[in-house]
Amino acid sequence: MKMRAYRLVAGAVLAVLLAGGAPAKEPQEVVDEAVQKVLKIIATPEFKDAEPAKKREMHEQIRSVLLDVADMKGISSLCLATFRKKFSDEQFEKFNGLFSRLLFATYVSHFDKYVDQKVVVADTKKTDDAKAVVSTKVISDTGEIPIEYSLSKQGDTWKLYDVRVEGVSLVMNYRSQFREILINSTVDKFLKRLEEKVKKNEENL
Repeated sequence: MKMRAYRLVAGAVLAVLLAGGAPAKEPQEVVDEAVQKVLKIIATPEFKDAEPAKKREMHEQIRSVLLDVADMKGISSLCLATFRKKFSDEQFEKFNGLFSRLLFATYVSHFDKYVDQKVVVADTKKTDDAKAVVSTKVISDTGEIPIEYSLSKQGDTWKLYDVRVEGVSLVMNYRSQFREILINSTVDKFLKRLEEKVKKNEENL
């Protein structure tokens, strides 16, 4: 779907979706810099037609950019919500790693559909000294898609903890999915199911 294609292009970009933002940078700078780095990679002529080994290398470059600005453990905790307490520290670490891979593997294939869309950082609102929402627009020939990035301040850095595409929250979407599974499943079974899904998605990259 076109909307899902834009979801990670703009940065989770799912990105949304992957030690973050440089010290002293404002939220808007953190988002804009990450978006421009991703766009620079996928806009190169060889990206679409690269050999598998080269494509994997470029995918890892994108993954590094995303992980550099995302509070992945924070995102994982928010997606698990009250079910977090069912996880031991070891189980949570495993979940966090798998979920990071799932987010990337789910959306990275859409990068091949990139055709000169532009991302404009439109506005930044600080809800308080430690929270901010950066509003962006993905602009293409067919219209505009609004994407909002929620960030929290951690020390001197700003880290991404949620992405809303046309009002739909990544965190709330996965929280709903995980809740349905965890209500009637053990943590170990949930992790096994997640691991199988991740492996299947990664095989198609």
